[in-house]
Amino acid sequence: MYIEFICDNEERLRKALTLHQNFKPRLLCLTFTTLIEYLHMLRMCSQALHPVGTKAMFLFAAAVSDFYVAPDKQLQHKIQSRDGPLTLELDQVPKTLGILRDEWAPEGYFVSFKLETDHDILISKAKQAIEKYRMNIVVANELHSRYKKVFLVTREKEVVIERSCEEDIEIDMITALVTEHSRFAL
Repeated sequence: MYIEFICDNEERLRKALTLHQNFKPRLLCLTFTTLIEYLHMLRMCSQALHPVGTKAMFLFAAAVSDFYVAPDKQLQHKIQSRDGPLTLELDQVPKTLGILRDEWAPEGYFVSFKLETDHDILISKAKQAIEKYRMNIVVANELHSRYKKVFLVTREKEVVIERSCEEDIEIDMITALVTEHSRFAL
């Protein structure tokens, strides 16, 4: 039984690595530490991809926090505990999807993600993102079932992708996103 489990996982890992190697030349993965780094890289990348128009797909899989400490409010030295209780004031992260869509890469294909705990709120917020930021598709999932079920929400439809315990939902999800992008890029 244990040997079968290892063999099955090895085969799944082998398939995942093969898929990764096939897509790696077309996938740009960037790491960032600060919000400012993220925003600068996002602007540079989107402007660099502007010439390819509809063939560019922007997949916003990393959730940037809704709040941050603005650079002008960051301290240069260690906070001293002897100064007493600490009050932390956070600023809202600027909403950049609209700028990205309208100015930096207006012809691109945009995929964003939405996670909620309530299905009705989830679909409503996904549709709001499509309207407000002109996302082409929103990958929406509920916290309790996020590894087993996702909803691909567009202006026209909602597609449900579900998986059993042995399957990887990401492969079906990416396949569906690539299919939708291909239709868009024609």
